[in-house]
Amino acid sequence: MTTITIKPFDFDMEPHQVNDYARNRFLTRLLNSFSLLLPVGERYFIESIRAYKEDVSDEMREQINLFIRQEAQHGKEHRKLNGFLNIDQKAVDEEALALLKKYGKDKEHALLVTVTLERLT
Repeated sequence: MTTITIKPFDFDMEPHQVNDYARNRFLTRLLNSFSLLLPVGERYFIESIRAYKEDVSDEMREQINLFIRQEAQHGKEHRKLNGFLNIDQKAVDEEALALLKKYGKDKEHALLVTVTLERLT
């Protein structure tokens, strides 16, 4: 089994850098748009995996704990970056969560959505 290794994740960015950190304004805007969806996405991923925590082996449970720590760290950093964008993050969160819940209707579908989106990110 592959073990999750939590690596430091820090955007280490100043507010004035938020519009051109990728050295390409289009790519920067694309990444910023994607970042707006990730805080709620990370929380959704955590909850969809946590739903299986009691149904798995001790070894897998430890992997779930590592996954949760990793995703929480990612969500925190995306919140920090998103704070520089002057966007109504609450409204974005509500829309993103509604979309995730539309396809992740139950425990199994939520896991499928999580696995699919994690592969993309």
